[in-house]
Amino acid sequence: MDRRVIAAAIDRARGRGDPGLEFLGQSPPVSGSVGLVAGSFDPMTVAHAALAEALGTELTLLVWSPATLPKEEGPGGDPSPGLLQPEDVLASLLAWCEQRPTARVAVCSHGLLADQVEAAAESFPGARLVLGMGSDKVLQLLDPRWYEDRDAALESLFDRVEVAAAPRAGHAMEVIAGRWYERIRTVRLPGALAEISSRAVRERVRSGEDVSALVPPEILPFVRGG
Repeated sequence: MDRRVIAAAIDRARGRGDPGLEFLGQSPPVSGSVGLVAGSFDPMTVAHAALAEALGTELTLLVWSPATLPKEEGPGGDPSPGLLQPEDVLASLLAWCEQRPTARVAVCSHGLLADQVEAAAESFPGARLVLGMGSDKVLQLLDPRWYEDRDAALESLFDRVEVAAAPRAGHAMEVIAGRWYERIRTVRLPGALAEISSRAVRERVRSGEDVSALVPPEILPFVRGG
């Protein structure tokens, strides 16, 4: 896809007031179950890919937003330096989806997961929504600093979507999720996949290390050029 088309979609997302999704490439098929995997995807890793496939939904959306919240720091914090430009992030996701008929890329106007779920519910009325994430993202999801009324926002989210989380080493979901634990499905990724992060990939790239085992082959050309 032409970078100008991607850039225009990013600009539209930045200018939108209400939460909404714009799909890149072919329109997604109408589906009874829709998986959402959201992130900065800078870059997409094999862990992202495994999580997307583990959701078991008829359609999987890789959701990117120009307002994606930083995980490495709190609200207003400065995340680790980026590797890819937004247009390249989205182009790389499109490359990964190209050979996967049930995977699509969506640009969301809002970065808060609760808003992204609202946008997905609007786009797929009546569909079963499954929100996939790592346990570090669960910590962010439950952080009250992102909300005016966290409990009300989370009640609305859990009423609309099934949350599936892949725990990382040292992350006990019972402790992380607290009162919300019973409403989160644990997903076990094979091997050491749960330990792979975009941040670690960026650091290895900057150190000149080989990351071919850490990102899908469709993503590797973008990383090497980043």
